[in-house]
Amino acid sequence: MEKEENVFFAGRTMADHKGLIYERVLHDNSTYVKVLCISLEGEAMKTVVSNHWHRSMEIIYPLIGCAHIRIGEKHYAINVGDVFVVNPGEVHELYNTSDETRYLGYAIQIPFSFLNQNISGFGKMRFEHLIKDCASEFTNALDKLIEAYDSNDLYSNLSVKAALYEMSFLLLKNYSKQDEAGEIPSDKQREHLTKAVNFMDRESDNIDSMDEVASYCGLSYGYIANLFNEFLGISMTEYLNQIRLEKAEEDLIRTDKSITEIVSNRGFSNSKTFYRVFKQHHNESPKAYRRKYRT
Repeated sequence: MEKEENVFFAGRTMADHKGLIYERVLHDNSTYVKVLCISLEGEAMKTVVSNHWHRSMEIIYPLIGCAHIRIGEKHYAINVGDVFVVNPGEVHELYNTSDETRYLGYAIQIPFSFLNQNISGFGKMRFEHLIKDCASEFTNALDKLIEAYDSNDLYSNLSVKAALYEMSFLLLKNYSKQDEAGEIPSDKQREHLTKAVNFMDRESDNIDSMDEVASYCGLSYGYIANLFNEFLGISMTEYLNQIRLEKAEEDLIRTDKSITEIVSNRGFSNSKTFYRVFKQHHNESPKAYRRKYRT
């Protein structure tokens, strides 16, 4: 199966970033899942993925070395044989310690929409974070998922789906609990959010104001803005800028378009705004970013 290029370094190295990042995870619609292989050695071990969040569930699965993650005030060390689950919407930070020389592992990202459609009451569930000495049947399901995802044979998509359903079932059966913290969006509120997010993802280059998003959803601006702030923890403008920034990052790496063209094509009001937003997230200029990650 053809996989999307691993963009862990190209879009997610945020060691000097101040503040919170929303990570927009792009999934393969044919398999419902994204699998990233993360291999770090030498200077790359200093990589820090600062506070960020996404609507996908993420499973951290180390094969060599130890992964370190911080959620709120809690720090977790994930060793070989352990599995770590980041629940949808949780703010988390990934980093390594100076005494480690190599890390190899997988990050498996499963979209909220898939889980919500296939697990009754998923919106009110939470899963254990650190699963120590994980049961062999669960790690076997993870291994099958990764092997199928890496395969290029005729039936790889079907194999990925089968392994994903098996893994999700075992996760639900053995490591789930009811979420007692905070308010959960209703089905109608989630429907509104989904409609708004899909429209913004699709039309990010052309949106001139948030009123257009509200109008498309058939809602008032104040209502849809409150949904973003309450349930996604980010403003509509911040979300739109994040989409535009990610598309601009791809343009910088994968095309020869000038920065002026990218600014114009990706919906930024002017170059000054683009440079400000870009530097806030990367602590370097777009030109420096292009030089660093251009293949």
